[in-house]
Order: sequence, then structure tokens, then C-alpha cells
Amino acid sequence: MKPTKRIRSMTQKTAPVVEVTNLIKTFRRRDGVVVSAVDDVSLAVHPGEFVVLLGPSGCGKTTLLRCIAGLEHPDSGTVSVHGKVQFGNEGKVRVSAEGRRLSMVFQSYALWPHMTVSDNVAFPLKNRKIGKSEIQRRVGGALEKVGVDSLAKSYPSQISGGQQQRVALARALVSNDGLILFDEPLSNVDARVRDELRFEILEMQREIGFAALYVTHDQTEAMAMADQIAVLGGGKVRQLGSPDEIYLRPTSAYVAKFVGTANELAGTVVEVDADGRLSVNTHLGKVSAVSGDGLCAAGDDVVLVWRPEDAQVVTGERSDEAANVWTGRILASVFVGAHIEADVSFGDVKQRLWSMTGGFPSAGSTISIFVPPRSVRAFRP
Repeated sequence: MKPTKRIRSMTQKTAPVVEVTNLIKTFRRRDGVVVSAVDDVSLAVHPGEFVVLLGPSGCGKTTLLRCIAGLEHPDSGTVSVHGKVQFGNEGKVRVSAEGRRLSMVFQSYALWPHMTVSDNVAFPLKNRKIGKSEIQRRVGGALEKVGVDSLAKSYPSQISGGQQQRVALARALVSNDGLILFDEPLSNVDARVRDELRFEILEMQREIGFAALYVTHDQTEAMAMADQIAVLGGGKVRQLGSPDEIYLRPTSAYVAKFVGTANELAGTVVEVDADGRLSVNTHLGKVSAVSGDGLCAAGDDVVLVWRPEDAQVVTGERSDEAANVWTGRILASVFVGAHIEADVSFGDVKQRLWSMTGGFPSAGSTISIFVPPRSVRAFRP
């Protein structure tokens, strides 16, 4: 497992490697409409920390990364790297991408086709005051770390996509600046290589201790790699937290639905008891739930969200918490390896169930389930 606790205790005492404050970036479409790609984002990455920017296409995650790298100029806000302002003071400070000297791994590899693997990796060091022998030592070490040292004299066209991405990673490692930016680096490689590279990146990050800011739309990738996940939507950070917090305690319906699989049910809050538990009228009857954002009150229209794995098959009577016991008909079930999934119809409402230990009755069979109130989270739309 990743040393999450060690990293968090360390980051409390150290200054951020990267910090963005109130960053805004807009684009004007051809029809003249101004679109906010990055909308008042504040975020910090500390030494040794692996932070993932997660969100769907068009949510602003790559634009945010490019603003940090100097490849895009924000409208306003501040970008600081290693404590030095790279963009800020109302745009008066604007350090170029070259001046920031940030290591970045791109989705498209971005290797020079006319250069050998060794020369591609050495390229970031050419304009620095580093001796030839030191460059050779760093390049050889980086290529060995990523397992492609035997390809040093090859050209990009002569090696596979997975090997090219390893070369791109080696090029980011040679600078040894304590920070690497990743822009969907595993999107263009096949599933087997993607899994291998995911673990290799994590192992190198632990061994070397660099901070990482990693863009992806892949939830599994984010959950597996991150110390902290920033879920983006509409240019805003919708939630920032550990993978456990994001998955188990989402603070909005948007996050709950985007990260993992979630069932939804519309309803209206009719009562909030002294412990904060909600009673919600829905198409399935009265449902007992908790407020996901802490803001739900009687009379509010809400969206109830719960995970498929939280459902428990009822084998006997559950009169003590009958509010969350529903009986339905199995429409279909499929085996997906780690668990079995089933679609169940509860009248006009269809929900997804997962069984982690056993199967479900055959299609057409009746099934009763119980969902614990603590697992049902209510959010205002």
C-alpha cells in the first residue's frame, strides 16, 4: 500500500511544491460566448504527494495543468512553483514555460522523431550548466529505472507505444526537480501495459519522492494512485480529499455519480430527527438517509445516492428498519469477475446491485433488499 499517512504528516510541515490560488481561465467560442475552463480554483501539492485531477472531458483538468506548466496563460489568479510566483500580480508576473523548467509527461509521448531515445531523454538538460558525463549518468539511470536502457540508441518509430511512454517518463525523471506533471499519460497504451505503468509510476514516485500532479478521466487510475483527488466539474473543484473520502463520503451528487457507480432516487425531505437522519418520501416509499452535504432540511427536494455494494439481500423480516427494505424483480445479472451485478426493477424504479460474495436469483425472480440508512446520502440538486 502507498504510505499515505507518512505523506500527510510530512505535508503538514512543508511548503507546497505547487500552489494555485483563485485561478481563472476563460475561452471565447466562435459564437462569441465566453466559457470558463478554470473557475476560481485553489489547490496545493506538497513534497512527495500524489495529487490527481479527475473529471470528465471538458471539465478543465488539462487546462489547469497547462496553466501551471505555462502552456496557457490564466486570466487571473496566482501560480507558484517551489515558493516562487510564476504567474500573478494581476498578470504582471508571467514566467514562460521554458523558464519554469517543469517536467511533464504527455498523453501523446511528445518525443522528437529525429532523435534517439537517449537524446530525447537528455534534451531537458542540454540548456543547463551540466557536464556531459553527468548528463550521460542521469540519462542512463533514468532509462534503467523505466526498463528501456537497452533501447538508448533506437528511434521513437522503432519502439512500441508503451516503450515510448517509458521514454517520456525517463525524460521527466532526469531533471530531478521534485515535481512531475502528468497529462493523461496512460490513455494511449493498451490495458496490460497501462496496469504495468501505473504500478511502475507509483513505485518510482515512492522511491524517488517526487511530487506528482496527474490528470486523468479514469476513476480506477485515480483511486489507485492518488493521495489526494481533486474532482473537477465545470471548471471548479467539486471535492478535494483522499480516495476513501471521495468514494465513501462524497459531498455532492455530482461527485457521488462520477466516482464509482451510484444509484439515484429523487425525493422530498419530510423530517429531520435530532440525530440528523432524514426521512424522505420517494417512489419507493419512505427512505431513511443522511445528509451528504449537511444542508438538507425538511421540505427540500433531494437526490438520494447509494452504492450498489451497500445493498443487503433480505432473507427474513426486517421490521425494525423497514423504511429501507424494498422488494423487486431481477431483470438481468452478469458476472464481471470480482463481483456479480444485477439490474432490479422496483416498480417504476430500476436500481443496480452488486454481490461481492455470492450470486443473485435468476432473471424474473423476486428479491428483497435492505440498504442501511448511513449508506444513503441525500443531496440538494
